[in-house]
Amino acid sequence: MITLDRLVNVLGGYGVRLCGHAVPRSAWLHSVAMPEPADRHVAGDVLLAVGTSSLAEAVRWAAAANATAVLIRPADTGVRDSVGAESGNGADVERDAAAIGDRHGVAVLLADPAASWSQLAGVVYGLVLESRETASGRGPTDLFALADSLADVIGGAVTIEDRHSRVLAYSRSQEAGDPARLETILGRRVPDRLRELFQQQGVFARLAATHQPVFVPADAGNGLTGRMAVSVRAGRELLGSVWVSCDAPLTGARHRALADGARTVALHLLRSRASADLERQVESDLVIRLLEGSADAATVISRLGLAPQAMRVIAVRTHSTDDRHATLLLAFEQATTGFGWSRPGRSTLLGDTLYTILPAEHAEAARQWITVLHGELPAQVCVAAGIGAPAEVAELPASRQEADECLALHESSGTGAAPPAYDESWDDILLWRLRAAARTGRTPVRGPISTLRRHDTRHGTRFVATLLAWLETQGDPNLAAERLGVHPNTVRNRLRKMGELAEHAPLVGEALTAGVRIDGQRYVDPGAFVHALGEAVMRRGATVYAVEVDEVRTDDRKVIVRSAKGTVLSADAVVLATGAWLPRLARQWGVRVPVRAGRGYSFTVPVDHPVPGPIYLPDVRVACTPYRDGLRVAGTMEFRDPDAPQVPARLETIVASARPLLRGVHWEDRTDVWVGPRPVTPDGRPLIGATAAPTVYVAGGHGMWGLAHGPITGRLLAEQITTGKQPAALADFDPLR
Repeated sequence: MITLDRLVNVLGGYGVRLCGHAVPRSAWLHSVAMPEPADRHVAGDVLLAVGTSSLAEAVRWAAAANATAVLIRPADTGVRDSVGAESGNGADVERDAAAIGDRHGVAVLLADPAASWSQLAGVVYGLVLESRETASGRGPTDLFALADSLADVIGGAVTIEDRHSRVLAYSRSQEAGDPARLETILGRRVPDRLRELFQQQGVFARLAATHQPVFVPADAGNGLTGRMAVSVRAGRELLGSVWVSCDAPLTGARHRALADGARTVALHLLRSRASADLERQVESDLVIRLLEGSADAATVISRLGLAPQAMRVIAVRTHSTDDRHATLLLAFEQATTGFGWSRPGRSTLLGDTLYTILPAEHAEAARQWITVLHGELPAQVCVAAGIGAPAEVAELPASRQEADECLALHESSGTGAAPPAYDESWDDILLWRLRAAARTGRTPVRGPISTLRRHDTRHGTRFVATLLAWLETQGDPNLAAERLGVHPNTVRNRLRKMGELAEHAPLVGEALTAGVRIDGQRYVDPGAFVHALGEAVMRRGATVYAVEVDEVRTDDRKVIVRSAKGTVLSADAVVLATGAWLPRLARQWGVRVPVRAGRGYSFTVPVDHPVPGPIYLPDVRVACTPYRDGLRVAGTMEFRDPDAPQVPARLETIVASARPLLRGVHWEDRTDVWVGPRPVTPDGRPLIGATAAPTVYVAGGHGMWGLAHGPITGRLLAEQITTGKQPAALADFDPLR
């Protein structure tokens, strides 16, 4: 059960927009339905108009089903070319949809033509039903029980398979079984020789091309009796197939039962997919906690269903001539698909890398896992991988770093070689490190050595030479003094002064091995900055309204802004700059670029000694900024709904990783804990400029650079609004791209 408002907000991230105002957004939705053959009535609060020929037909179906809302994809109705392309932005389609929906009292949800029906349906089922049965109430909720029911009605042994011929479920009845079926069930997949046979006979091609059941004749040489097979679909997407053992083609009621059964299986698979997406999210979050160093690793590993034994972290990247991001997502889907006994690892995506925690003492088991994963991907996809050394649960962050190094080594040496394991490739890794150091130069641009070198240049000291002599004499000040031609006390005095340079970062702990101190960088108090900004614009005659905007609409010359509490404002132009919430208002004006919330966590802690400037800890990806006599600590990045609650484990991860590196910080006295939803676009470019409406503009999607990019964004956008011409600098940031 869910409100229409919540459904619209979630589907907005998938390219769906609400047309019309026939139904209040507070309306509750309890059930979902899909169109059935003409002789079968359906009912449900949300109708998925799969296969409709027009907007009008889809809305009529919804009215007949007593639906509150109908989800329509323009590509199915054929209106995109005839209307949308002519208008340039599909505005006519949305206007027609709103008019038809308002006339029939139905909320019309218009999907992007490129959206996948299976993905949309999976999201709708997962949100609305939440493990409830469909409105029609047909059939059991378990695929194995469904297979048994079909077998009873049809009179033949049933097997349900996914689109890769892997067995999802099968009936218990074996009377109509044959050796080929038994082999398929035991192997959990159709044997290769049978797949080749079906390929040669054109069975797979016919299943992909038709909704009707297909008969496969017997083949005694392969232990195969006759089969009747039917495709399982969600719209145009092939989800799998249902196979029934039979000596001759099915007819009459048995034929109809098989076709109806395929539609029921489709509903089950869509709901399972939605559930799997939620399970993947939970698994991904738990794996991230382990890789980043969870304070309660034993509990986390237990929740993942893994035994506390030796494990290795595997890091994987994919390379393809097609979309690299898409192939990485496909690899993640394959890595997280399967039953517990067939999927020993647990996986997550971080950036452009797939990480898997695999119980494995020996590296060969990890290589076999990588080989299986590669075999499930398209032939044109290349896989690079690195394997960390065996680790206990608490050592998994170190194994991840080792896997990263091995992954970089594998990418540099060519993916044709076997993936390297850290405990087997130390000599190669050492050489790779040396090569990397040689490429970047022997002297780092930052760090203590460069600090000493700059000090020598500016002040005429000999700190670098003194340090080198002290190291070469193994810390003996007398020998170092002899080598330098100075008194031993001079060496001791120079070493003391070198140590004093470290006081520029007074909170640095002994465990810190790498840090970046940024001299002269400016930083702000965000609250004070926004307050001062508001006062500045009010001094110039502006009025500031603190309201939650619920609706933006236009008439012939004005823009009308309406708040949730009834405040109504009108203006000549409006700029939508709502950060991670931008799609909720901007999508109706033709802005289709997704904006996701890249949520970062931060908090304030008191310190014993104030710091002169920001401190960044790159090894643990934590940034610290002076803030009101304390320290503002920030770190991690997660992609979630901007309104989702905080995840306390992420705060604990920041503390656990930074605590050993900084001293004099009172970590338990945290205040002002919050999570900031930074608006992120897929291509990293913000959205700045005009929308489909001439008086509505957007400015958003700046990611973590909103404060720095805000002034130039405002200046360029003001130029476009006042002149009516897009500045050349904004061409790459067009919101309608």
